[in-house]
Amino acid sequence: MVYNLPNVSIIKLPPYSPERNLIEQVWSWMSQHHLTNQALENYDEIVDKVCNTWNSFLK
Repeated sequence: MVYNLPNVSIIKLPPYSPERNLIEQVWSWMSQHHLTNQALENYDEIVDKVCNTWNSFLK
């Protein structure tokens, strides 16, 4: 179905491919190795855990 709307532009996006997106690989590593099976109580705990994990990744 195609609509002809004067103020709308269609932008074609590339297909999703996580193997080419480096941050997807980092998030996968973080979630598999450091963020599994944890119940974090609030936003601050989540941010702290992700930041600590990110810093360990950079070492």
